[in-house]
Amino acid sequence: TSIKGKFMSNKVDVRIIKTKDRLKVALFKLLKVKSLDKISISEICTLASVNRNTFYAHYSSLKELLDEIESNLLESVLSTINLKETQSNKSITDFMYKILECVKQNKEMCSLLFTDKGDKDFLRTVLMFALPSSVEKWKLEYNISEDKATMFYYFIIGGSVNVIGDWIKNDFNKSSYEVAKTINDMVLYGQSAFDK
Repeated sequence: TSIKGKFMSNKVDVRIIKTKDRLKVALFKLLKVKSLDKISISEICTLASVNRNTFYAHYSSLKELLDEIESNLLESVLSTINLKETQSNKSITDFMYKILECVKQNKEMCSLLFTDKGDKDFLRTVLMFALPSSVEKWKLEYNISEDKATMFYYFIIGGSVNVIGDWIKNDFNKSSYEVAKTINDMVLYGQSAFDK
């Protein structure tokens, strides 16, 4: 490949990145005032100063644009978590703490994604990555069947998603560690966690 070819290729790549960034910024601006299902591609294109053909050159739908944003965030979250190391501990505090710290580092994006206006299933997807290792660990630790260990994990996910969602809605009013520890204690001790 010639030097000129490489230069042109890099220039095109930079242009694509900038265009995609403008579309993502536009989507977040609109999510601040309306829910995802009320946003049109035309609105995003107008706000991003991008024509519809350019949008469709990169994405087939608004959902695909959101999926790319979520995939990037998911990569960022998972890169901070060592599942093997986390699941070797008896508590889930460390695992939750790392997720919550990453959520805080991406505060604006997460505040939009994890609300009624965004995709409430995203956080559930993040937590699901720990399912296989958790189930295996609990089967051995508590001498229970895979079905029961799986049910236990789904129960934890449901509660955790709602607790974290409430924490985000309340503008991160508690420390990441406090929320992670509370989730851990509720899982291990149930209602008696509040007597501690």
